[in-house]
Amino acid sequence: MRRKKSHSGHPLRLRSGIFFFLLLLLLMVHLRFTLSEYLREPPLPDMVLDSLMQGFTDSLTIAGPGKPAPGRTDPNRLDDSRGYVLGLHAAQLDSLYAFRARGGTLYTMETLQRVAGLTDEETSRLEPHMSFPRENRAPPKGQLGCLNTANEATLMEVRGIGPVLSRRIIKYRKLLGGFLHPTQLYDVYGLAPEVARRAMERFRVCHPPEVGKVRLNSATAEVLAGVPYFSWEVAVEIVRYREANGPFLKLSQLDSVPGIASDKIGRIGLYLDL
Repeated sequence: MRRKKSHSGHPLRLRSGIFFFLLLLLLMVHLRFTLSEYLREPPLPDMVLDSLMQGFTDSLTIAGPGKPAPGRTDPNRLDDSRGYVLGLHAAQLDSLYAFRARGGTLYTMETLQRVAGLTDEETSRLEPHMSFPRENRAPPKGQLGCLNTANEATLMEVRGIGPVLSRRIIKYRKLLGGFLHPTQLYDVYGLAPEVARRAMERFRVCHPPEVGKVRLNSATAEVLAGVPYFSWEVAVEIVRYREANGPFLKLSQLDSVPGIASDKIGRIGLYLDL
């Protein structure tokens, strides 16, 4: 009868294999943590951390309110963060944003001072840090603004026109019912002739009102008083002149009527017929 082969050594070999596998696994885990500790950057000393924090604090102090950072800024693109760095207050920034929202563009430091309400000291401090776009003194005809639709912000783009004068121009435009000719800007109270000329270079008359011309030789004083350039007293003087001298033969004779300035007769003629 054939004897069966013994397998008594198999459990011992199995246990030995498991032992060596576990030992290899432990060695790999140990090696992993050892290498990670070796490759890890050493922590910064407390002195280095303090130096970095101090540097960050100093940068905030240098670029804080009232101490503009180096470089120039276009105020037409100024935002809250840059405005704070330049030392502008919230109310000043709000005024600036409102001006830009109405379509205004800043070309000079004087305009920025008026719009933002800057003091002379603030203006002097900020001027070296401002960069303005170049104003087009004589833009092409297609780019001219419309004098009868321009708002306050657009009118203030002209050098020499601030908030007060821009409001006066609009008020006078309403009194006229709309400009018929750009030279009527000369009649705006307080608007210097050179400033009026700059405005006429930048704006043209569009959408002029329809005006029924008044007949100078037949209109009553009541009708003549409705002409933009005539007061009631001037209208009465015109009627008296007609009665004393006969009808007007030409508009230039209005120079003889008390209360009428000769340099305005050409503009008065926009509303009159003989």
